[in-house]
Amino acid sequence: MIKLKACLESLAIFVLTLVLIAGVSQSPLGRWEREVSAHPFVEYAVMVAVPSLFLLILRRNPGEYGISLRNLRE
Repeated sequence: MIKLKACLESLAIFVLTLVLIAGVSQSPLGRWEREVSAHPFVEYAVMVAVPSLFLLILRRNPGEYGISLRNLRE
């Protein structure tokens, strides 16, 4: 049951992220960015920010998801 909950949570966040990326790409900001530069930086920012915000909101440990600032020199 726990694995099913984790899979559904991951799937929900993934789908939400894709929907938001599609929305940003169709927004005036996304269209302007594609005209000015060939790289979708705002879409990439959404791709990183949405899952990170969920970790913060749900008070999850980022280290359990492979997000850590330990051992930066290695």
